[in-house]
Amino acid sequence: MKKLLTSLLFIFFASCGGQQYDDSAKEPEPFPSPGPGPSTGQTFGDVQPLLQKFCSECHSDAVFIANEKGFLASKAPVRVANKSMPPSFSKTYSQWKEADRQSIAAFVSSKK
Repeated sequence: MKKLLTSLLFIFFASCGGQQYDDSAKEPEPFPSPGPGPSTGQTFGDVQPLLQKFCSECHSDAVFIANEKGFLASKAPVRVANKSMPPSFSKTYSQWKEADRQSIAAFVSSKK
């Protein structure tokens, strides 16, 4: 019985020790971080303060203010482009400039 147990342990340990860890393998390259669009240099970080300033009065918990994917998937880019947003009755409308609309449009066009 002792010989059988010793033999089984020998076979077990012999079969387990065949692989070695290769620490010379390269780490995978990280994904590049998102950067500016190809032609405009606009990022969501440039657009988000405009959304917070001009949209959060009525849309404070809207996903399109919080992240790029939500913004691009929403109707907000179209409504800004067709000038139905921001509405003239909003408190911050007097501070809205055509350059703000163009900045948002440039960002959206860089994502297409």
